[in-house]
Amino acid sequence: MRVLPGAVLIAMVMWAGVGQAADQKSDPEAEMRRTIQQMPTHWENYVLLAHYLDEQQRFEAAAAVMREARVKAPALPPFFLLELTMAISQQVKTSPQLSPAAVRPLLAEALSVADEVIRRISEGETFRLKAELASALRGKGMVLDLQAKRVEQDEQRKQELSAENDRLWARAQTLVDEDRPPPTPAEIAAKKLDTEWNAAIDRAAQAFDRGKHVDEATAAFKAFIATHPDFDQAYVSIASYNWEAVRVDPKMPRETARRLLSEGLATLEEALRRHPDLIDALVYKSLILKMQGERLEQDPARAKALADEAARLIDRAKELRLRQKP
Repeated sequence: MRVLPGAVLIAMVMWAGVGQAADQKSDPEAEMRRTIQQMPTHWENYVLLAHYLDEQQRFEAAAAVMREARVKAPALPPFFLLELTMAISQQVKTSPQLSPAAVRPLLAEALSVADEVIRRISEGETFRLKAELASALRGKGMVLDLQAKRVEQDEQRKQELSAENDRLWARAQTLVDEDRPPPTPAEIAAKKLDTEWNAAIDRAAQAFDRGKHVDEATAAFKAFIATHPDFDQAYVSIASYNWEAVRVDPKMPRETARRLLSEGLATLEEALRRHPDLIDALVYKSLILKMQGERLEQDPARAKALADEAARLIDRAKELRLRQKP
């Protein structure tokens, strides 16, 4: 399990509505497609759905989503347009039954998109120029490698494609190396923080995935907080794991669910005390309140009050997210 970044989390949860997001019977794909219908020019929604389909190994469907994004979301950054190249490449790699005649146009499209991304990044349309250009070059190299393996029959042409793939990867590595100036003390500290945070995420994910051991999972975040008490995402992560543990276990004892949700709420309150407009915290607080009303509260009036407060919080998250739009 991983905590999604704010833009993607909001695209997944808030636009579909708290009730749908918290409903165990909801269909994530259907919700994301509804979100796209409601906001067809917001590129984040397409990227989210494509990522979801990638995780489901449905690469052809992911490619179709990114084709639609290319047409309907003109603000789609070139780096994310590369998702189309990658989805097509994965479709080809995982479809050995496709004939060379069927593979050829797919790879031609993937190559064309990669070339467009390389051109647009090279013209300075993105901020992280070298890193993103390196990714695009590697994506193009992947397509050429597939052409050599799945389409070309001529041995010399195969060798040429392989050599071009090697050249692209070497150039990409050069760009990455050039993009690494000597680290400043602040960067060294940030890297140390990032390393420790990723280690906490990995420990939590391993504990949770091994058997939904949520207390062991959140212990990793609590240990991180002990040395980094101002790191808001750690508090949000505790809440997200506790909420997820209750969500996936409808037979969880009431008192266990109450403890987990109460703990999650307390950690969110700590983060919101420092940053009242922290969108991720508002979203998860809304989800927890909604679940408290549905799973724990027996008083209808109190359950409705919790649902109303959840709706108010998600409206606040929407408002803040809209303010961040350029």
